[in-house]
Amino acid sequence: INFIHCFFSLVSNLKKRTLEDILLSEQEIPYCLTLLSNISSTVHLGKQLDPADPLILGFHPLINQHLLPPSYRTYEILSRDQAMSLLTTILEQLKIMYEIGRLNSLSELFSAVLNLSSVEESPNVLVRSFIAQLCLNNDRCKHFGSKSIEEMMKEEIRLLGPPPSLNPRSPLSSTPLVIDIVERFLGNAHLPFVELLRVYCQHRARQRTMIAKYLDTVCELQQESESTDKHLNDLAIKLDPHRQNVSCFNSWLVIYITQLFIDYIQLGFEYDLYSPFELHYVFWYLEYVYGWKQMTLKTASQGPTQELQVAGGKSKKKARNKRKGLSKEREVEINFLQVKRTVTVGVMRAYEALILDKRIPQPNFEFGSVALVFRNRFLPFTAVTSPQPLSYGNYLHLAGIDNYKGTSLNLYQAAAHHFVSAKVLLDTLPIHNIETEKLLKVIKTNLVIMNLAATGHKGKETTVPRLDFSLNREFPVVRIS
Repeated sequence: INFIHCFFSLVSNLKKRTLEDILLSEQEIPYCLTLLSNISSTVHLGKQLDPADPLILGFHPLINQHLLPPSYRTYEILSRDQAMSLLTTILEQLKIMYEIGRLNSLSELFSAVLNLSSVEESPNVLVRSFIAQLCLNNDRCKHFGSKSIEEMMKEEIRLLGPPPSLNPRSPLSSTPLVIDIVERFLGNAHLPFVELLRVYCQHRARQRTMIAKYLDTVCELQQESESTDKHLNDLAIKLDPHRQNVSCFNSWLVIYITQLFIDYIQLGFEYDLYSPFELHYVFWYLEYVYGWKQMTLKTASQGPTQELQVAGGKSKKKARNKRKGLSKEREVEINFLQVKRTVTVGVMRAYEALILDKRIPQPNFEFGSVALVFRNRFLPFTAVTSPQPLSYGNYLHLAGIDNYKGTSLNLYQAAAHHFVSAKVLLDTLPIHNIETEKLLKVIKTNLVIMNLAATGHKGKETTVPRLDFSLNREFPVVRIS
């Protein structure tokens, strides 16, 4: 009874969504865990139910689960020990929710919610609902009672490449018309970004479908970002000709759209949606999106550099020193994207070698064609204008291997070269976390496999190769035998 009262108090305080009540709810977690520990130690003393009884307490066999996607876990009756373990897990995941609530950066909030929704750490539906209610409410309440999404968007655009409209040193930032244009764009972007974050609060099995639907609605926001940049650039030429607005708002939005493309493609790997003959052009498209995101970040980082060149005297030196740390962080992010691009190209080269060795079964369509499959596979990407959607004709022209004159051994050597380049670049980056450790292990394993394949080892194998995502959910180990 004490546990139920304590847990109900925790939930009730969360629903109020004020900073004081959220802090009060966080204080209830240690007490709940203590009570749960006491319950677990005495649960065996309770009344034992007959396992042969079809109507076990708390469960009815006629419950209809047909509306759930097939990738949901099959519901089963939990034992008392399993129920105690589940409640403990929920309380531990609620701790993570409070940590997410203290994040002040929109990109960090995105990364935290995305990591929380991964297959290995997919949280309970109750925890995901709390995150959606507290972080992503549709009204204009403060994020976790402290900071609004609009404030976080404005700060991120300012850090990405400060446009004159958000630069306090520019007279453009204090112009009423400019302030109105920026506030209108951020106000219109509020709900789409809330919906985007809510996509990542969904069960992992639904995210791919939700991303496809979301891309259909983000086109209007992208058009508005381009219009906003154009309008602000025209005003900047008149009021502050030394500073150009460039395309800061659109670049900021494109970074998130490219991440949606990447997640959409990689979710297909997680749920084994691609046929073997599709994997080459899937990796080719993935490398293209990585490149577009990298190019956008580079372009955005050039904005502050141009601005510093027109700053004079002491303010120029002070501005350069202020941007120095941020430029280093941006460089690390861009180089990490380059590592991912290089690994993707390495996997492509390995797959091309396997195609030349005739180990990838090719389709024999009675109805339809590979071009039709390609178009349907990337159909959601055609809803936006940037990144520019690619066609099957682009794929044949840029990456088709029909006219390749070399041998499969040459391609294995090329794949090994790309994995070496990725490893060298990754070793130079000051990033040390579980993600980079897993990625490095994938790179090293693929490098060994490609070096062996380049010597002709098991060259007479005829089995279909397997892509192993057990080490890393983004990049596979190419198991060629």
